Amino acid sequence: MNLNFIEEFKNYSNLELLKIIKNPTHYQQAAVEAAQAIISTRSISQQEEDEIKNYFISIETEEQKKKEKILAYKSKIVDAFEPILILDEEVKPSKWVKALLIMLVVQYIYFLYSTLPRLLRMVLDGGHYFEVVFLVNCVVTVYFPVIFILLLRRKRWGWILLFADNIIASVFIVGQIIIYLYSFDFLKWVRWDSMLWSIVIRTAFLIFLLRKDITLYFNISRLTLQRAFMFAVLLALLLMAAVHYFY
Repeated sequence: MNLNFIEEFKNYSNLELLKIIKNPTHYQQAAVEAAQAIISTRSISQQEEDEIKNYFISIETEEQKKKEKILAYKSKIVDAFEPILILDEEVKPSKWVKALLIMLVVQYIYFLYSTLPRLLRMVLDGGHYFEVVFLVNCVVTVYFPVIFILLLRRKRWGWILLFADNIIASVFIVGQIIIYLYSFDFLKWVRWDSMLWSIVIRTAFLIFLLRKDITLYFNISRLTLQRAFMFAVLLALLLMAAVHYFY
């Protein structure tokens, strides 16, 4: 439908018409020409000219602020991933930790996405509150944010809990693989791609946590490391025993 812009704009104020004329890329050519035709029959005061000038200056200022915010966000992202993007041994441990925290957030989001629906079904079904898998997933849901906060505050326990978590998971996965290898139908039930990917991820976390600059950053002594390792392995073995006892 073709609009009669002259008729449409005849009651527009000078400021409204000037906004159309001075911003032609946002309007149809016929609309701009109609606004020009109408404004040519009117007189424009100095106040109106100043107002329209200030209006477009404010728009440019807002656009510039948006661009600066985007650049600031990009700079923060690049800074956070500097250890990954720039493989330099002299990267500060604090930047390594920033990258780690981002990876933990991604991992936690994936965990919630893949686990919460199953937990909700177990709750709705009832009678699962004391099952090992249910309890473990509930604990993980809670302690992951705790680890994140501790690491963010550069607390030693953040490193210890994350290290123990990855040791427990690695031992448990390897143990499950060994057990499944002796199972008659292990190829049918085991998702090898998922297990192997989990091992790769856990190994990467452990290599990172055992870096000398990271252990120094969190003030982790050799004795603390040994105790955390022994406790994690013991807990993993107990967890495996519980799972196979109940299942």
